[in-house]
Amino acid sequence: MSLGGLAIAIGMLVDGSVDEGSLTPQVLRLPDISLDNSVRVEMDAQRALLEFPEVLSIVSKIGRSEIAVEPMEPNESDAIVTLKPRDQWTSARD
Repeated sequence: MSLGGLAIAIGMLVDGSVDEGSLTPQVLRLPDISLDNSVRVEMDAQRALLEFPEVLSIVSKIGRSEIAVEPMEPNESDAIVTLKPRDQWTSARD
């Protein structure tokens, strides 16, 4: 397993409600990660999630603005994974 894969496996925390039709996974990285590597890890996480047929789309942001209004650290990402309607799910029940 690559270092990126390990980071995804360890750092992915799923928070959200399937009843709302979306998930909000959070990928944590080491604090000293470069922006290029951070983007690569995020893309790896997105590709892994897109393998599930229930996933419709994913949009992410990495880090925070200079005037932060949220508790996100610069080495964290925040994604919104939109799921297909439940009647279209083929590999999950809940």
